Amino acid sequence: MHLSHPHRLRAITSGFLLTLTSASCACFFLVAQTPTQSAQDTAQASQNSTLAPRRVVKARGNIADPIRIMAVYYDDKPIQNTITGIPFDAPDDWLSHLSVKIKNMSSKPLIAGNFQLTFEGLRGDTDVTHNIHFGMYPEHFLYTQTGVKMPQPAGEIPISPVAPGETLTISFKNDYAVISAKLLKRGPLSDAKECTIDYGAYYFTEGLRWSTGNYDREDPTTLGRYVPSPREALMSTP
Repeated sequence: MHLSHPHRLRAITSGFLLTLTSASCACFFLVAQTPTQSAQDTAQASQNSTLAPRRVVKARGNIADPIRIMAVYYDDKPIQNTITGIPFDAPDDWLSHLSVKIKNMSSKPLIAGNFQLTFEGLRGDTDVTHNIHFGMYPEHFLYTQTGVKMPQPAGEIPISPVAPGETLTISFKNDYAVISAKLLKRGPLSDAKECTIDYGAYYFTEGLRWSTGNYDREDPTTLGRYVPSPREALMSTP
């Protein structure tokens, strides 16, 4: 009950004014604060009880790679030392607070890509994985090698092309409903204490692609097929 809004208190106590004296009303005012404060304390204690150590570990990558993970954030604060994964306290919905900042180290604009998230130590025999997609994948990528066109990946986050040297921050919020649904199939969200962030595949202008050390380009003879490309095509100085 908020004393900063006395009209609310009058409305609640109006049923008592016929029988209560002014003295007893004063007493009621004092007692009314107790359950409200107690409820606030209980809610705060409940929130605090969900805090637990969480870890984020990101792929190391290579300084010469065209995409580099610069930082992982919890809300607007960078998570310290994501190479070894130093634990930090966070509630059960901690994944919805995460975002990843990447930098385009190539000489071509970045137009689409993905991260792979892996959750270990859950109930069951296998890890839980999820891909976060961003950008508009090129037309060539959408075709299978049998000529069937597939839709854009579900949940892809729209972006503008990321120019060479520029950064992009991708939030997990858009994917959180899907991620949490996957995790809940293995147990409560409190079981998810560690998230590993791996590089995925990244698509650039001029039909170029990079994926975990592999440099490719679109095969002009077959939709959906990529062929090896020299590193210099993506990493050359403009």
